[in-house]
Amino acid sequence: VEGIATAAQTLGQRTLSPEDLRMLVEDKFVDALRATAAQMTMHELQDTRENFVQGVQNTVAEDLSKNGLELESVSLTNFNQTSKEHFNPNNAFDAEGLTKLT
Repeated sequence: VEGIATAAQTLGQRTLSPEDLRMLVEDKFVDALRATAAQMTMHELQDTRENFVQGVQNTVAEDLSKNGLELESVSLTNFNQTSKEHFNPNNAFDAEGLTKLT
């Protein structure tokens, strides 16, 4: 009941729009994925997926609870590299990624 009241107070009219709610939650997940991945090497991401999943779950669950939402589970279904053609060599982060790939 407390979570429902918190969701009503913090989300308001967004609860009536699945698209608005999706955008809010998606942004939280993207932030958590990036923050957690930034703390691990590529080998750690591959070899200890459960640590990555746990890190994402901890980060997102805390953030969602502020909006009265509850995270039931997290799973990593796909782990893949972005294709080289999507990198911009004029972007410092992309350039660093390209350097590591070549």
